[in-house]
Amino acid sequence: MADGVGSYKVLLKVAGPLVLQMSSIMLMQLVDTVFLSWYSAEAVAAAITAGLASWLIICVFNGTAGFTSTLVAQYIGARRENKVHAIILNGIYFSIGASIVIAAMTLISGPFFKWAGHAPALRAYETVFFNISCRGAFFNVAAAAIAGYFSGRGKTMTLLVMQIIAFGINALLDYLLIFGNMGFPRMGVAGAALATVLGQAGGFFVLVFAYLRSIRPVIKSVRREWKPDRKLMEKLIKYGFPSGMRIFIDMLAWTIFPFFIGRIGTIELAASNIAFRINSIAFFPVLGLSIAVSILVGQAQGAKLPDVSIALWRKGLLLGEVFTGALALSYILFPYQFYYLFHNPHTMPSSDFAKMAAEGAMMLRMVALYCLFDAVSIITLGLLQGAGDTRWTMVAALSLYSIFFVVLFIIDHNHGSVSTLWTAAAVFIIMQSFLWVARFFAGKWKRIEMVEQGTGMGEAV
Repeated sequence: MADGVGSYKVLLKVAGPLVLQMSSIMLMQLVDTVFLSWYSAEAVAAAITAGLASWLIICVFNGTAGFTSTLVAQYIGARRENKVHAIILNGIYFSIGASIVIAAMTLISGPFFKWAGHAPALRAYETVFFNISCRGAFFNVAAAAIAGYFSGRGKTMTLLVMQIIAFGINALLDYLLIFGNMGFPRMGVAGAALATVLGQAGGFFVLVFAYLRSIRPVIKSVRREWKPDRKLMEKLIKYGFPSGMRIFIDMLAWTIFPFFIGRIGTIELAASNIAFRINSIAFFPVLGLSIAVSILVGQAQGAKLPDVSIALWRKGLLLGEVFTGALALSYILFPYQFYYLFHNPHTMPSSDFAKMAAEGAMMLRMVALYCLFDAVSIITLGLLQGAGDTRWTMVAALSLYSIFFVVLFIIDHNHGSVSTLWTAAAVFIIMQSFLWVARFFAGKWKRIEMVEQGTGMGEAV
């Protein structure tokens, strides 16, 4: 590994494009929400809820395919770069099968949203958004597999360029398709979903072009590895599937959570969904920093340098806390100013918006409380992910979230308020951060070997 890999300079060099990339994703979602809030309150509530539901399905496969990043990083750290292209090709093969499974989930979308108990108009919007998102999921999953080639090598600028192009396509098509501007059909929620899928498709083709250009000098050797590699596929699934499942468990909780809010009222659901979008201003940049930590930790662990991994964790944690601390203060001081970004007097009466903003101010105070702990969770998970400690984190997440689900059902059964649900969410996030830090200090992640180096590969227990 290069000298100074555990320094702020190297961390920021890798993290910078990733933070901007994640910020672009956040901005893409924010633009979707703003446009839809100008269309109707029902549209924004439905699109965010259905978007969470579709991502709930996609994230299992996206997380598995995206584990190519950790495998590439570990193999590079172990000086086994000859396996990198085979890893990416097997990730693509996995993505093809995954996209078929995801598309099949649209067969049950109608009954699922009917079970949720939302208003008929809301349910119709949710079904449309969900179906379009799932049918176009190949671009999302396959892009995650190919992105691992660049992220695992620390070449993150390519990912930033990809995301900027995807954002541009998405924003333009949102403007054209949601409202029917410039002669395009007025598609509303369907237009927002289609714009997102086409934006992801644009990003996918950018990555394909960049990858083919990168491998041009060694194209002959890559062609010899075009067949699926059973051992690499098993390794991708062994470590990547638990990673995807942990993301699934996490997303399941935050998909179920808005459903409980929606049972109280549409305005409360819209306020909650907007609060999550505002929260993403803090979440996505820290996630980008966490991915950088994960990449560099993967390289360090492949080179058997756990002390470097610890140094990277500490530096990532400090940067993440400084950033989220500043945003937490803004959430407390300017909650109404954030919500005014989403107000269109033509689609929502002032009285309804005043109620939504009042609920939203309470929610943003909760966000300010828990986001500092959330940053600890995200950065620590980045280290554990890069080390390959995916099985334990999956089991631990399942246990902790099971408790959270029970608490939500109890609150709902007793007709609890919106503030009670949000308080439970904040307490849960704080507890989760302590769990991941405890795993970090236990140190079992240091002994995981994903790259064969004569002694086989092991798993911490």
